[in-house]
Amino acid sequence: MSSEKKVIDQEEIENDTEAEVNEEVAERPILENTWTLWYHNPQAKLNEQNYSHFYNEVYTFSDVETFWSVFNHIRGPSEISTGTTYFLLKEGIKPEWEDPKCIGGGEWVYSFPKKHVPADQYWLDLVMFCVGESFTYSDNLLGCCVANRKNQIRINLWVDTLDETIAKRFGEQFKFEALKIGANTNIKIDFKSFKDQLDGKKTVLQVV
Repeated sequence: MSSEKKVIDQEEIENDTEAEVNEEVAERPILENTWTLWYHNPQAKLNEQNYSHFYNEVYTFSDVETFWSVFNHIRGPSEISTGTTYFLLKEGIKPEWEDPKCIGGGEWVYSFPKKHVPADQYWLDLVMFCVGESFTYSDNLLGCCVANRKNQIRINLWVDTLDETIAKRFGEQFKFEALKIGANTNIKIDFKSFKDQLDGKKTVLQVV
C-alpha cells in the first residue's frame, strides 16, 4: 500500500470524530453489532502460505458517528486500484472462506461492468443495509465485500447458512432492497457455497 495513496488515515478519522461529536460515546447511537472494515491489496504473487498476509484490518466501529467518519474518509470501490477488495464484516470474522464462522455458509454475487454503473453508491447502500440490521435474517449475516477487477466491479453478500429459505430471502433483499435493482431487469445474481468454491466447484445453488 505504500506505493499508492493511503486508503484511510486512522488519525484523521479519530480527530474528525472527536471534533464533530461532542456528546459522550455512551450517548451516541450504538449499532447492534460491531463491524470491522478490511482492505485486501495483494502486491506480490499469492500462494497458500502468504495469502492471509495481504489482508489489512483498517478500522473497527460500533456507533453511527464512527461509521460515517470511516466511510467519509475512504475511497470508493471505483477509485481503489484494480485487484483490491474491501470487506465489511462483523467483528471477529476474518475475510476468508475458511473462517469457522464462514465455512458453513455462502455468498450472493453480483458482478457488473465498470462503466455506467454507480458502484460507489451500490457499495454504500449495501453497507448501510448491513449495519442497519435491515435484513430479515440479520443474525445470519456475516458481512459484505466489493472488489475492483480489471473490467468489472463485484459486490458480494456473505451469510453463514445454506438454508434454502434464508439464503433466498437474503438474495431477494440484496438485489431488490439494498442495491435497488429493478425486478423487470434481466440481471441475475448467484448464490454459491464457500466450501464448494474452496473445493474447486462452481456450483450455483440459487439464482435471483
